[in-house]
Amino acid sequence: MQPALYVLAFLALSAMRTKSQPTGTAGQAVTDRCSEAEYTKLLANSLENELSTAVKNKDQLTDEFKELTLAAAAQSDPRRSLGFSALAALAAARAAAVRTAIQQNEQAILKAAKVLHKRAAQLLQIESTAPATELTGTKTGFARGAGTFGASTERCTIDIKAETAATDTCTNGNTNKPNLQLAAAQLAAETHIKLTKDAMLGRRALTLTADAIGTIATATTQATNDGKCGSTGSPASSAANGVWGFLAFKTTADNDLQTTKIKSDADPAKPCGTAPTHAEVLTVTAEVTRYTICTARQLKIPRQLSVLEATVASLKGDRDMQLIAAALLAEKQATKATEVADEPTEKTLKETYGAEPDAIQKNFIAKLKEGDKTVKIADTTITGSIEVLSKGSKFATALAFFQGQAYRAQRLRTKITVPAAEEKKTGCEKETNKDDCNKKPGCKYNDGENKCEKDSAQAPEGTTNTNATGSNSIVIHKVPILLEFVVLASRLEELLVKIFFLIC
Repeated sequence: MQPALYVLAFLALSAMRTKSQPTGTAGQAVTDRCSEAEYTKLLANSLENELSTAVKNKDQLTDEFKELTLAAAAQSDPRRSLGFSALAALAAARAAAVRTAIQQNEQAILKAAKVLHKRAAQLLQIESTAPATELTGTKTGFARGAGTFGASTERCTIDIKAETAATDTCTNGNTNKPNLQLAAAQLAAETHIKLTKDAMLGRRALTLTADAIGTIATATTQATNDGKCGSTGSPASSAANGVWGFLAFKTTADNDLQTTKIKSDADPAKPCGTAPTHAEVLTVTAEVTRYTICTARQLKIPRQLSVLEATVASLKGDRDMQLIAAALLAEKQATKATEVADEPTEKTLKETYGAEPDAIQKNFIAKLKEGDKTVKIADTTITGSIEVLSKGSKFATALAFFQGQAYRAQRLRTKITVPAAEEKKTGCEKETNKDDCNKKPGCKYNDGENKCEKDSAQAPEGTTNTNATGSNSIVIHKVPILLEFVVLASRLEELLVKIFFLIC
């Protein structure tokens, strides 16, 4: 029974020891100031990379928005134009989401990175100017003269040479610790970090020890074989007369790293504790470092996926696309929450892009790289695929060209679909002469009110009454449904252009 208790006690102590140490291999690789500086620098770099990656993500989605907007404007098929417009709207939504996240986190990320870079630089400075090796002194003088004890004071002068660490000390040491590169990846789950104590950041307490033997005066101008102030001809350990001093840091343990828990247990509502009030002083303390690392690992900017890689399966559950599809692609405007869900969205997307799993890629995205478009305005000509034109310096020119074409086509269709007979029906009220009014088809002069007005009992020229009552039949001339799509697409393109300037 007793051996079993020993085993349990050993396991319990081991567990306690493990809990008070870094759990990740990167944190465990921090064993000295060099590796601590590298670990800290890598965390600072990861924060800056988080921000730069988010900016690239936003820029990529903005480029996709431009490309898809240009594709929508260049389509002659209104339904395809709407398909590209929906994808462009999704790219705009995702770019806006990243931009908002950047705005919310940018200052905090940059501040945290600045603090950690400063801490890493201070650690390297300490390592360079405060090496762990013992500093030894050399006698440079031993004479009698005015001093602490009057005119006959015996003074031994000891010079301690300033030493600095080798320039490649940290480089060589950290090269053998590849696990340090995992610092950022393991930080979210890390519990403890090893930090340099604050005592190393400023002036440290010193202890001066003086040793003497025999009659010091007899050792004036003499030196031991090992360079101490003492009798000539023998080492200091056997000298009959001599004096020497030792200057050392009072607490050698100041040089050791301390293990610190990242989270704070003081207040459950503040897992990182209270922000240190002295965060902006000359040196970055251990507490400032702990707090910065604790809060920094919460600063994340979610990456938004590329719209150019989308599929119906990936978009049907996307809330932005659900709303876009319901507003732009569906046959009827959604009025119920159940109509803006996975199933109806999937149905609408398949009707727009195709039922195949890769329909969006095959029927729409692939077309962005296929076939050259020619933009010609006066003596300016631009040629290239939609992808090329959207990335070129003449993107705005190309977009204006395609939108102008669509607008002129819309006006032409509108003009063609207005029947000539309709034009003849208007203008009765413009006639002031009675005879001219009565001669004009469809008009009759009203003697009582002295004005020319429309005669409902008279068929306009070129038409025939087929109504049993003698009144004209009503002829309805519908504008082709294609025109409705063109108008909608044109207005949508204008909206997309406005969105572009908002997300950039």
